[in-house]
Amino acid sequence: MAVVATLVALMVLVSWHVVSLYRTLAAEAHEGVTPALLQKVGQATPLVRVSHVERFHGRQAFLALYGTDRNGNAWVAWVRRDGEGPVHAERMAAGVSREHIRAQVLAQDPKARVGRIVSGIEEGRPVWEAAYVDAAGRQHYAYFDFYTGALLKTYRLLKTAS
Repeated sequence: MAVVATLVALMVLVSWHVVSLYRTLAAEAHEGVTPALLQKVGQATPLVRVSHVERFHGRQAFLALYGTDRNGNAWVAWVRRDGEGPVHAERMAAGVSREHIRAQVLAQDPKARVGRIVSGIEEGRPVWEAAYVDAAGRQHYAYFDFYTGALLKTYRLLKTAS
């Protein structure tokens, strides 16, 4: 009987956790964030609040869900947009900041116009992706290690004729 009561209590707790995560996003209506994805994130991470969601378009499309745990610690959870595969999660304090990545791009190219910087999973590891345009008008996508900020690779697109 005690086992059944424990299982019921656990199911109620998990359900409440998922509903809580879903409510934090409901007002913002993030496309691609389904109750099933939130349930998966809620079961695999300590997130109890999600403040915002970003899309990462690397070799695979991920959603990056930023939020906090019960103690107010900032976390990010990455889940594939198709819902397949594992959920990856990390405390934001374990990695370098978005501002650190912006500073690195500008240190390499002081005239760069830095656009979007988003975290994601590339080749199985957490990364920061920085999109920027150099002084010659060429678009770059630079990938940095999430934890150390080390530059991993950069893709430069050819400038199109205007």
